[in-house]
This record gives sequence, structure tokens and C-alpha cells, in this order.
Amino acid sequence: MGDTVTVSYALTNTTDQRLELEYTFVGVAGHADDHRDTEDMNEGKVVEPGVTVNAQGRVLIDSAGSWTNWPCYVLPGERFCSDRWQEFFVLAE
Repeated sequence: MGDTVTVSYALTNTTDQRLELEYTFVGVAGHADDHRDTEDMNEGKVVEPGVTVNAQGRVLIDSAGSWTNWPCYVLPGERFCSDRWQEFFVLAE
């Protein structure tokens, strides 16, 4: 408890079309499932085929219990991380 967790991840456009990110962020839910998502990054970034985009988010773990973290990206009109894609847990004491 009292530490900051930084989550870094990379997204690669594996399609043959340009993709525009609405934004990227890290989803965070505290022990009471209170959401503390990180600030947005890569807002409006155009990703060419085969190009990789780096993203990250930081959260202060300020209470004891299990914290869930997951990388998120949003394309215009769609949200692709709502099912907690690639989630992992941090136990704070």
C-alpha cells in the first residue's frame, strides 16, 4: 500500500488498414471494484499497418486489498477492453 504501479504495454496494428485510436489507458479497479482508470494516451493517433504503439498508465495503490489492472484501447465508436482483456492482480497490504 502506498506504492505506484506502472503498467506498460504495446499494441501492433496487424491489419492491412490504417487504424485510428480514440485513446489508450489502463483500467484499474480497487478492492471495492471502484474504478480508477489512468489518464488517456495516444488520443487520435493513426497507426499504420505493421506499426506498434506504446502505452502506459500509473495508479497509486492507496488502500489494502486486491487491485485489478488491464490494458485498454478504444477505436472510434468501440471499446475493446470492457471485458478486462489481459487483466492481472496486485495484492496490497
